[in-house]
This record gives sequence, structure tokens and C-alpha cells, in this order.
Amino acid sequence: MSKILVLGYPPSILAAGGKIEAANYRTWQLVYPLLRDGHTLNLCSPLRPAGFIPGPVPAEWARQLCFTTIDFFKAGWRSRLRGSCHEFRPDCVLAVNFDMCLFATSLTTPEPAWMDIYGDPLTILQAALSRAQNNRGLPTSINFMHEVLRSGDKYSVCGLPQKNMLVGELAMAGRLNHRTFGYEFAEVIMPGALPPPAQPSSRSSGNPLSSMGIKPGDFVVLWCGGYNTWTDVETLFSGLEKAMRQNEHIHFVSLGASTYSQPADMYSRLLELTSGSIFKSRYHMLGWRPWCEIADYYQVCDVGLNIDALHYETIYGTRTRLLEMMANNLPVITTLGSEISYYLSSQQACLGFPVGNPEALANAVIRLAADPALVEGMRIKAAELCIGELSYESTTAPLRAWARAPFHSPDKCEGNESTLRSIEYKGRSIVRGALWKLAGLCK
Repeated sequence: MSKILVLGYPPSILAAGGKIEAANYRTWQLVYPLLRDGHTLNLCSPLRPAGFIPGPVPAEWARQLCFTTIDFFKAGWRSRLRGSCHEFRPDCVLAVNFDMCLFATSLTTPEPAWMDIYGDPLTILQAALSRAQNNRGLPTSINFMHEVLRSGDKYSVCGLPQKNMLVGELAMAGRLNHRTFGYEFAEVIMPGALPPPAQPSSRSSGNPLSSMGIKPGDFVVLWCGGYNTWTDVETLFSGLEKAMRQNEHIHFVSLGASTYSQPADMYSRLLELTSGSIFKSRYHMLGWRPWCEIADYYQVCDVGLNIDALHYETIYGTRTRLLEMMANNLPVITTLGSEISYYLSSQQACLGFPVGNPEALANAVIRLAADPALVEGMRIKAAELCIGELSYESTTAPLRAWARAPFHSPDKCEGNESTLRSIEYKGRSIVRGALWKLAGLCK
């Protein structure tokens, strides 16, 4: 078994009282199978959000999992991280999510590193730049991306589209060279799920919906997670309005809020829209809720919802919330944009509809509200995927195999002679580029 230094966000088992996002779920998706395989892990996590107080490591993992918090935005974090690594003496390093991959590049130890880049950071940045209407930070982020691309031995991504993009980025960083010909740099680890509960809870007068005026016969649509730049709240609201107009028993419950700090954010826009609705009493906007409360809502709502706009982040990214809802016996409706949405739709594990089509959203909600057999069929298909192809163990098979015998990429085995040649080749490139431009000027 291996000793693995992990840089990742606190998983839900250590942060049940706080806000949980995709980065937390992804860390647990990769860490949980490694613990099950018998490896020993030192998980170094950032203090996020401010004031975060981690819970104790569960007794079943206490002998295998050491949990360390590091304030990555406080002077001295490099020394603390390197000290933790030196004391632990790992066989390899696993970094989960792009910012943790960037922090991992500061390690000076020779152990091989697996870097999980969950969604392409530059397409995520483009969405943020469009929100800010400027390109501040773009050159810095490109430089940071190159640092990560130059440092890893193996990489994992959220799906095949992102894998293809990552290979192109690795090529531009010089990693596709004569030493790495035929070497598989990137592996796909799609979002995964833990098995659903054996016996889902049934509604009762004590469930969290009763205080909202929601009755046992009502049909409840749940949103769980952040409202980011790519959340199409106009389609979300318009579709729900059309559905509510046709069915007086439809309610909308929202657990989550904006994922970024800006006055004109998507969540604020949705609050503005719902506050002016004639169905205002059927919109229940609860904001962020602690992770320990979320399962109760999963069990008493009827369908989960995911709505995206269409741009590069949607195409090259993924949606963790779909698997989280499915793993808790909650059927889902989603726009068709990310690879995972098309896959789940092809497996009849969700209802998919075109981006920007509120009529299709309304029809999907009404259809499920009127067809309990369809709802149950989707639950069954989702449960099959959660214990099969999309289980934590199945999705992480490439990482689990590598962790049993970690190795460096072929180009990380180069010696001083190769380094000197690289410098020579870089010099030649600069000279040739200058001559090419000069030739163009002469003409």
C-alpha cells in the first residue's frame, strides 16, 4: 500500500456543518476509494470558508487518514505544506482541483504527482471575465496553468471533452515530446456517486417542507448548489412559471446562492424575478444550508433541477450536483450541454431538454408530476448507475491502479544533458523566431 499526500478540499464527512461545493465532493470521490483500498493518506486542506471548523475524522478512517488544515493565503504556507510532506514521507502526491494542483507545484520532493483538474480553469475564467467585462487576471492564470501542466506526471479530468482539451494544452506546454510518445497523460474520471440509501425516507408532518406550506400531495422541484455565471436563471424562472400556471401543486425549493461576490449576480436576479411572480408563495428560496441538512431535502422533494447556459465551460465541464441528487434517490431534470447530461439522458436516468428552452423545462416538470411510474423508473436507472459505472470505485479505477505503484512520466526521468539540450532548443527557437520576423519586415 502507498502513502499518499493529498491536497484537496475538506470532504463532507469533515465539514458537515458548513457549505459544501463541487470541490469538496470531488475530493471525497478520489479519497474514499483510496482509503477503501488500504492506502494511508495525509489530506492537506485549505481553511475554506473563513471560520471553517473541521469535524473529527470518523473512527473507521482514523488509522489511515490524517487531516491537516493550511491557510494557503497566509505567509508561510509553503513551509507548512513542505513540512507536512517531509514529516509524512509520501510515496506520491495527489492534488484535487486546479488551485490545489497549483499549490502542489511548490513542493520540492521528487515523488510522482497525479493532478486532478476538474473542469478546465481557463473556460471557467472566461465566464468570470465576461461577468466582470474585462480581462484582468487572464495572463496570470495562463502562467499558472503552464506551471500545473509542466509539473504533473498524470492528470485526470471530468470527461472526454476536457481530456481532449487538456492534451492540446499539454502539447502547447511542451509535454508532448519524443520521450512521452505513446504515454497516456490524461485519464477521464467522471463525477461519481456513493450508493443511494437502501430505504429512502417517506414524507411526514415533520419533514422540512411542512413549515413552508407545502402539502403531502404537492410536487416539489429542488435546486441544490450554487448559482454561477453559467446558470440560466431566465429559462429557470420562465419554465417554472409555465409549469406552475398549469399545475397548482408545483413548488420550487432552492438550497444555495451565488458562488461569487458581485451586486448583479444570478441569484440576486432570480430573487428579483420570483419576488414579482404571481406564484411567489410557491418559491422557497432558502439560501446556503449546511451539508448535514441537505439529505433531508433530497428525500422529501420529487425532482432535482440543473439549468445551464451554453458556452465553453458547460461543454468542457461537468455537473457534480446531478450525481449527488441521483445518489440520494432524487430524479433529475437537466439542460443538455455537459457530457454527463447527455450520458445520463441516454441511460434514461434523467430528463434532458435543450438549453434556453423554458417550454421544454415546463413540459418535463409537468410530465414527471403526472407520471409516478416514470419517476420511479428514473430512480431505478439512477441507482443502477450509482452502484455500477458511476460509482466511486468504478470511476476512479485509473487513479487506484496508479496509486498501487506510482510512477513518473517519461519526460520527468531526464538528466542534466536533457536540461542543457532544452535550453539550447529554446535559444534556437528564439533566434529562428527573430529571423522569421526580420524576413517578413524585409519584404
